[in-house]
Amino acid sequence: MVATPPARQQSVEEIYDLLKKAVAARTPIAAIYNARRRFLCPHILGRSKEGSLHALCYQFGGESHSGLQPKRSPDNWRCIRVDMLSEVELIEGRWRSPDNHSRPQTCIADVEFDSENPDLSRWKAKATSA
Repeated sequence: MVATPPARQQSVEEIYDLLKKAVAARTPIAAIYNARRRFLCPHILGRSKEGSLHALCYQFGGESHSGLQPKRSPDNWRCIRVDMLSEVELIEGRWRSPDNHSRPQTCIADVEFDSENPDLSRWKAKATSA
């Protein structure tokens, strides 16, 4: 029997870069979070009040400690610490968000990118100021 080598560990910076790509392209991701495989659409990226990197994601599949609600439920929003994600990969599929996407988020105090408002993105401002 041949042992499978462990997957290369992704750095927080690599994970955050993948999340940026997913948000900008509105592409879903698969990842491990709290030892559970999840399928997510990251909508907002930034920092919490304490300064840690977070992603506000809509979970549309996989496992969850609290359980998933029916499809398109506003209760499937997850505020995820980026440093607790692993095995992050962009996946094919359609972008998902509940119809009533108006619930305000409070986990990200310093928004760096919002998929609903890309013109307000600090990344865009940085890219055009060079």
